[in-house]
Amino acid sequence: MFSDSHCHLGEGVEEAVEEAVKADVRLILTAGIDLESSRRAVELSRRFDVVEACVGIHPWYADEYNSEVERIFRELVEEGCVAAISEIGLDYVGRMTKDWVYEECIIDREVQREAFRAQLRLAREFELPVVVHDRAPGFEVLDIIEGEGNVETGAVIHGFSKGVEYVERCEDLGIYLSIGLRPLSRGELEAEAVRRIPLELLLTETDSAQPRDVLEVVEQVAELRDMKPYELGGRATSNLRRLLRL
Repeated sequence: MFSDSHCHLGEGVEEAVEEAVKADVRLILTAGIDLESSRRAVELSRRFDVVEACVGIHPWYADEYNSEVERIFRELVEEGCVAAISEIGLDYVGRMTKDWVYEECIIDREVQREAFRAQLRLAREFELPVVVHDRAPGFEVLDIIEGEGNVETGAVIHGFSKGVEYVERCEDLGIYLSIGLRPLSRGELEAEAVRRIPLELLLTETDSAQPRDVLEVVEQVAELRDMKPYELGGRATSNLRRLLRL
C-alpha cells in the first residue's frame, strides 16, 4: 500500500486516480495553491474515495490571501471537506506564475509571513495539520510553526531537501518530512539526511498531477534505507493516516 502526501491533481484526474489505485496508491492528499485550486481539491475529494483535500494559499501567491479567502476556507472546513491546510509556507528564492513562467522576484517577505501565520492560526483553530513549503534560510519556517503552536495539531515539510541538522530539529519537534521525486532526481537531497529521518515521521509525495509516480520515490528511498519498497510504502501510508486522523 502506498500514499502520496502532496500532489496537485489537475487535467486528466480520472485517469490519474485510476492508474494510482491500480498501482496500490490508496491515499492521495491533493493541495490547493490558491482559492480556485482549493475549491477544486474539495470537489475532487467528494468524487474520489482515495482523495483527501487541502485548502491553502501558496507563498508564491501570498498577496491573494485576505479576509474573504479566509471566510471561504472556513466554510469549506466547517463542511467537513478539508483534511489539511496546504500548500502554505515561505519562499524567498523565486516563484512560478500561474502561466508557469519562472520569476526570480518574490512576493514581499513580510506579506508571505503574514499569510503563513494566518493560515497556521486557521489550522490550529480547527485542529488541522499543515503541509508546508520551505524555501527560506535556516530554521525560520520551523520556528514559526513552533511559535504558532502547530506542532500539536500536526505539520509536514513537503519536498524535503535540506540536511541532517534540519532532520534533527524536525525530530525534536515531531514534524513530518515528506520526500518527493524532484529533490531525489535532481540530487538536492543528501542520502544521509534521508537515512536519518525517523521512520515514524517519513512521508512520500510526488508534488505532481500523477500520484502513481510515488512508487518511484518509494523505491529510491527504500534502497537508501535498506528496506523493501512495500514495507516503506506501508509505513509512510500509516504515518499519513495518523497525521490526518483517518
